[in-house]
Amino acid sequence: MVSESSCGQTAAPRSSTALSTGTPIERRDVNLDDGIEHLGKTVAGATNQTVDDVADAVLTELAPPDGYDDDIAIVVYRRPYPPLAIHRAVNADQLGTLRHELADWLSAAGVAEQRLADIVLAVNEAVANSIEHGYQGRKPGKIRLKCENDGARVRVKITDKGSWKPVSTDPGGRGRGLLLIRAVSDWLEMDCTPKGTTVDMSFSLSTG
Repeated sequence: MVSESSCGQTAAPRSSTALSTGTPIERRDVNLDDGIEHLGKTVAGATNQTVDDVADAVLTELAPPDGYDDDIAIVVYRRPYPPLAIHRAVNADQLGTLRHELADWLSAAGVAEQRLADIVLAVNEAVANSIEHGYQGRKPGKIRLKCENDGARVRVKITDKGSWKPVSTDPGGRGRGLLLIRAVSDWLEMDCTPKGTTVDMSFSLSTG
């Protein structure tokens, strides 16, 4: 077992623990302490990758020259960051407050400055769209914002109860929010109905 930090409930978010069978670090040509150190560096160096990618990296990095002569099983666990959840009525004047809350959460999670700016910009556009279109001509409704960070990606889901209006075929200088969101996110899915809209998007944190 190798961990980036101490195991147990005191482990910090993004701390990773790797468990294996088949002893991939036990080789006749490698000192056991060196093998443990190599495994630890491999796990610690993949903090912005998915846990599947971490396991693949371990298998690749520690593979003997002639390949493994035994079955290997690896389990990687990463403690996630606490999610961010906001559920309240938001109008245009309150967008700045929401942006600051999101930026503070991302910064506390160690998200790089440029990626942080991308995420805040995309969320701002999605929420502004809900305010301007979903609740246009109606009493301001509530926006539900949920953000999760597993260390490899940030996933954001924004839900409103407004009525979806199709985008104009000629929006002129407006209506570019979705184009911007698609440009800065790695994945975007929208569920648009007369009873509400859900914008689901994710942002990779990998620097590779």
